[in-house]
Parts: sequence; C-alpha cells; structure tokens
Amino acid sequence: MSALPKISIVTIVFNDVTNIERTIKNVLFEQDYINKEYIVIDGGSTDGTLEIIEKYRDKIAVFISEKDRGISDAFNKGIRRASGDVIGLINSGDYYEPNILEDIARLFAENKSGKDFKVVHGRLSLFDREISKVYAPKALETFVFQMPIWHPTCFVSRNVYVAFQYDLSYKVAMDYELFSRIYAEKGEFYFWIKQSLI
Repeated sequence: MSALPKISIVTIVFNDVTNIERTIKNVLFEQDYINKEYIVIDGGSTDGTLEIIEKYRDKIAVFISEKDRGISDAFNKGIRRASGDVIGLINSGDYYEPNILEDIARLFAENKSGKDFKVVHGRLSLFDREISKVYAPKALETFVFQMPIWHPTCFVSRNVYVAFQYDLSYKVAMDYELFSRIYAEKGEFYFWIKQSLI
C-alpha cells in the first residue's frame, strides 16, 4: 500500500447523551486527516443522543439508528458499511489523540517490514478525573488465556474485519473472541508505541 489509505472510523452508541458529542468532535475536528469517513451506529437511543448526532449529521458519512442484537451486531453493521482500507472502532465516550489518523495512515502506507499488517494496536490511557493510567499490551502469546491488546487502540485492514466479523452470540468479550481468531490464523499484529487512546 503506497498511497495513504482511506480510514473508516465507526462509533457505536446507545443512550449515551452525556458522552457521544466528545467522541464525535474528536473524530471530526481533532483529526486533520482528510481521507477518512465517519460512521455512527446507534441502537435506537431515546435519551437525547439522536439530537446530538443530528447536529453533525452533514459530516457523518453513514448514520443508522435502529434496534440491534447487541454490541457485536452494531460493530458488524458499521464494518459492512465502511469503504475505507483501514477501520478503527471507537465507542461513545472514547477518543483518540489529536491527529492520530495521519500517523496510522502513514504507518500502513509506508510499511517497510515487508509484512502485510492486519492489526495495528497501541497503548491505552484511561482517565479518572485528573488521574490517568497507561496500559501497554501484553505478549501476543497470551491470547490463549487473556486479551493482550486493547481493542479501542486497534486499526484493522478492512478485508480482515469483513472476513472475520464479530460473533453475535457473544454479549461480552466479543473483541477477545474475534482477535483470538485473527491471531490463530497468523494475522500480522503490529504494536505502535506512539499510538494511544486517551
């Protein structure tokens, strides 16, 4: 991949009027990368979330609001509608470091390892008021008994997400189950230390 890839960002949300706007603003306005599309999948919110989303509707490429079969179903809806070469999934209330998409695009485009990256992942920062903690991924070999990476930091080749998809039978730990399958199939994981979710 030589040209900078198109990146699709998918946000899923259900009744999160307090936090959805922070995530939307981060993706639309704190990421200067031009070749991106934003997809918002809502589970049929009734708490004012839809009114917040509507404020930015003209900048959202795909917006769906309907009842779904859970988180896995919502993720899959977004993935199926994404047209980017690379997909990032970011839940309502989460956000990326400013301009991280530019770095991710260059990482995929200027890959000098000779390997086809399937999953690029990084460190995760969690904030509790003024206190934050940074979590680094663990060794990939530990997939056999734990989730060693942080799914909100992952950027995945679109063809991988489309091929694997989330298993709708999982109501929790759906990210662990999916990435375990990718790893078992010898998917190429790449840890990029600069990238983190804040």
